[in-house]
Amino acid sequence: MTDVKRPSALVGALNHFWGVLNRIGIGLDYSYELEVPGRRSGALRRTPVNLMPYAGQRYLVAPRGRTEWVRNAEAHGSVLLRRGSKRLRMRLEPVPPTEAPPILKTYLQTYRSQVQQFFSIPPDANIEEFARIAADHPVFKTVEIAT
Repeated sequence: MTDVKRPSALVGALNHFWGVLNRIGIGLDYSYELEVPGRRSGALRRTPVNLMPYAGQRYLVAPRGRTEWVRNAEAHGSVLLRRGSKRLRMRLEPVPPTEAPPILKTYLQTYRSQVQQFFSIPPDANIEEFARIAADHPVFKTVEIAT
């Protein structure tokens, strides 16, 4: 697994901007602000994410690798996805790297303009190339938790 790809200052500022837009209800249908308590501090951590439909399920992909939101979500067991007044409490089920390649390929094809910089292969790469990088990009199936 490669190192986490840290966002530049510009990307960090844009992520904050998109998070604020999602929080107030302005955003694309697939775009949410993910909230999860920090695994050490317990303080709420937020980041914008794309909730992707695939084969009748919804998935979250960590394009930058095993980032803080991934580790916090793994420790906490669930996350809250917000867009305006819409709230989705989700349990995250890790997808094994052996099952992730078609999901990663669809994710990169769908959100290329936003995430290509974090992938070492193009969206039209063959599935074997996605298998090679699958361990570098955690994938989670989301299961909605009744609130």
